[in-house]
Amino acid sequence: MNAWIKIQQRRMTSGRLSSPCRDMLGFSLVEVMVALTIGLVILVGLATIFAGSRSTYQTDEGLVHLQENGRFAIDYLNREVRMTGYFGCLHDTRNIVNNVKSGGGFTADFTKNVVGFEANGTAPGETFNIASANPAPSATASDWTPALDATLQKRVIQGTDVLVIRRAGDDDIRLVSPYNDSAQVFLESGAGLEAGDNLVVTDCSKASVFQATAVSSGASKTNVAHAANANACANWSSGGAAGCPRNSQQYRDGAELFKATTMVFYVGQGSAGGPALFIARANGGKFDFEEIADGVESMQVLYGVDTTAPSSSPLDYADRYLTAKQVNTLYAADPLTGWPRVMSVRVSLVVRTVNVSGQADQIVNKDTYVAGGTIINPADDRRLRRVFNTTIQLRNRIPG
Repeated sequence: MNAWIKIQQRRMTSGRLSSPCRDMLGFSLVEVMVALTIGLVILVGLATIFAGSRSTYQTDEGLVHLQENGRFAIDYLNREVRMTGYFGCLHDTRNIVNNVKSGGGFTADFTKNVVGFEANGTAPGETFNIASANPAPSATASDWTPALDATLQKRVIQGTDVLVIRRAGDDDIRLVSPYNDSAQVFLESGAGLEAGDNLVVTDCSKASVFQATAVSSGASKTNVAHAANANACANWSSGGAAGCPRNSQQYRDGAELFKATTMVFYVGQGSAGGPALFIARANGGKFDFEEIADGVESMQVLYGVDTTAPSSSPLDYADRYLTAKQVNTLYAADPLTGWPRVMSVRVSLVVRTVNVSGQADQIVNKDTYVAGGTIINPADDRRLRRVFNTTIQLRNRIPG
């Protein structure tokens, strides 16, 4: 026993630690600091990769939605605008009689089936600076030429054009015997019409626009009246009446009736607070407003006009593209020129990303964009933008 104690004492005095003490040795302070530094470098690298991936994803997502919104808006415009002036089998819209009081006003002036409002300061070659990222609609009608109709005031964003088209609806309703008399039109049952609807009836050689004042449906037919409280010409007698064209509003077998529609395309303030493309549809003298595509920041419209052929001759081809202001000047000088001679519509849209509030890229976008010859200068933010263009032929004004 004494020998073992002496051995242990010699080990302690010689500076050698026992085996249990050696197992308790750890990292030095330097080693800990190095390990922490390496860990921080790895974390920073991972955070950088994540941030870059997130930014790339946001940019890609923004571009995808931008393309979708732009293409949808262009497709929608093409589908609706090309049908401008459609009145069933009637091809010569000069043979339309508008019976609605005061020509029907803005919602029912079907003698002009394409018109527009030019935003002042946005003619081709001019630069328009968009004041803010989310501008409010203008309350000033004189920001457009001609002055914006009261129906659209406080709805349209300044610096964007307005396009108006008028046509018959898609669904036709057949007239039935005795077809019409001086006070009403007789239709097949189940027409689904209401008092206040703007309607057009045609027999391919002529057409009459009127507002329904009463609709009564029976088992065999529907009667639609056009009384004087809404129609300047309410008496369609064969002998004519005061204020009515003589012998022009009698319809027989083969005639058909449509709802008459006015559509307005404009850029307004969308539900998310930013700019968006809208359509307003006239419904019984009032408009229903619908948002079509978010992110549409500007719309510029030019009109292809046949200016070379005599105004009394049939349309030939569009030889000049003019602003609404220029077309309106021609129309004011001669009602047979200007709007009645428009054969095509050229629309340019500036569309921006909407997926991230104020940004879809890391770089501030200070670019300008050419839309229909107009230089559009948006607010400097991180949104991406693209210009979409289309030229729409008005099918019902194609020669032949």
